[in-house]
Amino acid sequence: MNKGIVKRIAFMMTLLWLSGMVAVAQEENATQADSSAQSKMLTLDECLKIAMDNNIQLKQIRNNTRIAKANDFQAIMNYLPSLSGFGNYSWNNGTAFDNSSGQFFTGSRENSFLSLNADMVLFNGMANHFNKKATAKTLESNVNQIKATEQTVNATVLGAYLNVILDKKRSEISEDRIELLQAQLEREKKRNEVGVGDLAQVYNFQSQLANENLNYVNLQNQFKRDKLALLQALQLDVSKQYKVAPISLEEEAAVLESDSFSEVLAQSVLYSPSLKSANANVEAAKFRHRAAQSAYLPTLRVLGSYSTQYSSLNKDNSSGTPVDLSIA
Repeated sequence: MNKGIVKRIAFMMTLLWLSGMVAVAQEENATQADSSAQSKMLTLDECLKIAMDNNIQLKQIRNNTRIAKANDFQAIMNYLPSLSGFGNYSWNNGTAFDNSSGQFFTGSRENSFLSLNADMVLFNGMANHFNKKATAKTLESNVNQIKATEQTVNATVLGAYLNVILDKKRSEISEDRIELLQAQLEREKKRNEVGVGDLAQVYNFQSQLANENLNYVNLQNQFKRDKLALLQALQLDVSKQYKVAPISLEEEAAVLESDSFSEVLAQSVLYSPSLKSANANVEAAKFRHRAAQSAYLPTLRVLGSYSTQYSSLNKDNSSGTPVDLSIA
């Protein structure tokens, strides 16, 4: 085979290989650019807001609060009388007994019936009163439980966020230490090559550098674990790219100031929504117990009813019992 042809084939293959490498590099750069463009920066305020919107436990407690509001409204409605009504209409053709006229009739006829009933409790041992107190305390407990859960969620997110920031800073410090050890190792190797260094010192720097590389890998793994924990606490999609913004402390002196333990404990006891929720639950249980005890007392209620019946054989047959005072 002619050497010129072989050179041309080799040149074409080399050119194709270089074109492929350029295309792969461009694709990787485009992929990195897209991932960096799609990555979202998460600040502490955004993390807290997302947690308040996505936390499942907080959603459940809010739904329980809505139920408690409905029960409290129902307890108010128990003071009002209950009304009920019934209506009926029928059309028959043939021979049958008609209740309105008290006779058999052959042919077509129409029947209708309408009744209204009213029931009002005058006294039931103050059960309605205690039930209303119990539902109000239950509602108060749920409201405080929302605040307590918000505090817990904020503390969880804040702790996870600070862990990510701390891991990132530790990784940066480890990178700087690796660069310093690498420079010291290179300098010691050069000194040993010219005969003024110590070989034991070279081995010492190599050992420190290996340990620091291992420490850096562990810090990177810890950073990824803490970042995953933060995203899970926020109920975010872990397959997407997120970056955590650093925290800037403008007034470090104010942050470092702290009150005494007794003052912090006293303020916590006074403000703690969890304690308020627990106390409200205790009060609600007491009112429900008193409402249950009222069942031993008699119930006084007033009943009223009115009914009317129509038949084509007997035009009107109305009856009513306006008021019926009874003790149950």
